Amino acid sequence: MFTSNQKKGLLAAGGSQGRLAVFSVSDGDAAASSSEASASKTPLLSWTLDSSWISQVIFLSNQFQEHRTLLLSSSNDGRVVLWDINKQRVRSGTRGLSPLTREEIPVVVCETSTLHTSGIFGMHETGGKIASSSEGGVAISIIKETGIVMERSITGHHTGVIRSVRFREQNILADCGVDTVIGILDLRASDPCSLKIQTMHKTGISMIEWSPVCVDTSLVLSASNDPQLYLHDIRYPAKAMLQFQGHVHPRRVKCYSIYRPAFVAGGDSVTTGGALKKLHVGYDPNILLWNNFIPKNGGVWAGSRGITKLHALWHERGSA
Repeated sequence: MFTSNQKKGLLAAGGSQGRLAVFSVSDGDAAASSSEASASKTPLLSWTLDSSWISQVIFLSNQFQEHRTLLLSSSNDGRVVLWDINKQRVRSGTRGLSPLTREEIPVVVCETSTLHTSGIFGMHETGGKIASSSEGGVAISIIKETGIVMERSITGHHTGVIRSVRFREQNILADCGVDTVIGILDLRASDPCSLKIQTMHKTGISMIEWSPVCVDTSLVLSASNDPQLYLHDIRYPAKAMLQFQGHVHPRRVKCYSIYRPAFVAGGDSVTTGGALKKLHVGYDPNILLWNNFIPKNGGVWAGSRGITKLHALWHERGSA
């Protein structure tokens, strides 16, 4: 999983064995040649949380203080950690080593492992409010000076693991899971699951994404191991609004790995990895992120075993 901080021009990534990294993204990336764009780039920071895989890493939407750069991570050991990447400390156990071999890691502002009783599969944040998902439930938490404090636990609207959760705004979010159901939650209600959408997915839904506000706040995109993506309008939940296919070979009935599509070009289009003959990047990308570091030259970050910047060739808004 990875995310961007547009204000500071940073890209954060997390993956297997608890590894996290932060990279610098400069305006020069937009003018880089294809060979330069695919070249390896050394991270500004790289460290290990523990042996657990990182399920999500996010720069806080509100950094609270100008001199801080706060990064939030979740992992399958049930931990949520808030890091200040502007400050580093030497990891205990490596202090006596030489400067070349000791490990410096960002300072932990606060952390918790009490939100769930099992691993965290999905996590999102907006305005200091965190939603995290696990086996059968979603935890809503607040970042306070005293730490990460859980406000409420929402259960009973899914059977099995909830794999992804995304805020649309402070009080409205969507989640999805192995039961192929999308839940729309209103945190202002005593019974927050205001809507359950039984989708056409044949396998458990792994990723969900809201359409950008500038397009339509009622649209939700979902992906599973099926070779199709579905776009849903929550105002008309009986049937998917659109089905997308073609990113997987017609004879393939199931994708072998989880992949995350993304809205691009202001929400006018959708891009996805799936199994796109390695997309000329040397691996099958399963995570995609549209960035707008450079407003007139936005592009897609594709990630799996590596991270590659792909530059969009838009002739005009919404067309390629």
